[in-house]
Amino acid sequence: MPIGLLPYEYKFTLDNKDIVTNETLKILGVILDGNLTFKAHIKDQLSKACAKALALRRLRTRFISQDTMVCLYKAYILPHLEYCSPLTLGISKSLAAKM
Repeated sequence: MPIGLLPYEYKFTLDNKDIVTNETLKILGVILDGNLTFKAHIKDQLSKACAKALALRRLRTRFISQDTMVCLYKAYILPHLEYCSPLTLGISKSLAAKM
């Protein structure tokens, strides 16, 4: 992954095979982009949390009590929003509003 605003596109080969560069890099569960921002990471965590919240919402009235719903929320959804929460200190207002 090239870092920074580079107009040049790198082409790497190894054993006569082209190596594709990526826009993002995932290290220890945190996704970084070429500008070293965490926008991709936050969007990924939000999409995971929203998908789980939607599944939990479908179950809420039929099978599960409210206390159980709170426990499931704390166990399955809240960790996605809290994971690497110090990274969210310098995010844009639009991403903060989504969270």
